[in-house]
Amino acid sequence: NLRTQAVTGARGVRSAHGVSTGKWYWETLVNAGASLGTGVANASAVLGTVWSSNAANAEIAYNVSTYVNGVSQGAALTISIGTTVCIALDMDNKRIWFRAGAAGNWNNSGTANPATNTGGFDVTVLGAPLFALVATNATTMQMIADFGWSPFVGTPPSGFTRGFGPVLSTATQVALEHWVNARADARLTQIFLEHWGPAGTSNPQA
Repeated sequence: NLRTQAVTGARGVRSAHGVSTGKWYWETLVNAGASLGTGVANASAVLGTVWSSNAANAEIAYNVSTYVNGVSQGAALTISIGTTVCIALDMDNKRIWFRAGAAGNWNNSGTANPATNTGGFDVTVLGAPLFALVATNATTMQMIADFGWSPFVGTPPSGFTRGFGPVLSTATQVALEHWVNARADARLTQIFLEHWGPAGTSNPQA
């Protein structure tokens, strides 16, 4: 997960990993402040001005509008501190959707649906790969992006990969989910790692 907070005014940050294909779902929590946005950006986006220019990115701005490469798409969502912005990115069809919370309407429309490739904003102009983005406009702004390491507030649309970036194996994902949720199953993982890590195969218990 990624926690971001501006320290000198308008700033943006991209994920380390970009995607060129596939369908991805992740979430961003508005943790503090009111001048911020989240979405995706390409490698050319200038992070120092990404908030004000909205160029080379697609983002939903706090209670304002959704922008793709600087062009407003409308669809302002009601966002406040504590709101989780859900994001669905379809790189196969070059479309993106946003919603406020698990029960919100995608792109503020009653008919938009990532699962059926309906009502998404076209991000073809941004090219590929695209990176997850958060942007802020003041030093008190803070957002937390969840790329699948913590339990989601909403459910990924059918056909979309949970998270953003390299896909974890099923076994690894289950182990992490158990650990995050304090499941008893995680104790076995901890015991195994404690015995295997320090001593390797020389430890009989491993």
